[in-house]
This record gives sequence, C-alpha cells and structure tokens, in this order.
Amino acid sequence: LLTSEHRSSIWGRSEISLPPYYAAFVNGIAVHSMDFDDTWHPATHPSGAVLPALLALVETLPSRPSGLDLLLAFNVGIEVQGRLMRFSREAYNIPE
Repeated sequence: LLTSEHRSSIWGRSEISLPPYYAAFVNGIAVHSMDFDDTWHPATHPSGAVLPALLALVETLPSRPSGLDLLLAFNVGIEVQGRLMRFSREAYNIPE
C-alpha cells in the first residue's frame, strides 16, 4: 500500500514531487492539456490515463523494472482500458 512517504515526479518540474496518486493525476492532466494523447475507437485516450499512473507507481517500487516489464505493464493497462470501453454502454455511441 502506498504511504505518504512515497513520492513521484511531476514531469517538467524536477523540484516538485507528490504522493504517487497526485503525481499521476497532475501528469495525466498535463498529457491531456498539451494534447499528447493518442486516440482509439471508441473515442478514448488510453496513454493519457495509463502512462502517468504507471510511471508514478514505478517510482515507488524498491527496484526499477526492466524496460520489457514496463512495456508489458503499459500494454496490459491499454488492453484493460480498451476492454472496459468495449463493454461500456456509455461508450457505445461515442463518435470517432
């Protein structure tokens, strides 16, 4: 469980670190506000949600994962989001 002693980076602001859940939120906002999102059908921005959370979490681990592990976790996150969207009634009529 993440405690208040865990800290994660804010992208582009090396002097600031926050608890991981806040860092993921702030970095996710930055991804969306700067429009660095990828898109998917139905309309969603999977990397904007998955990547900030994943990178904030990685900073709390006792040892750094390999690049392969990081890519695997990223792809699993994208896949989970896609499956949730696919079976969502709310997302069914979202235009491309």
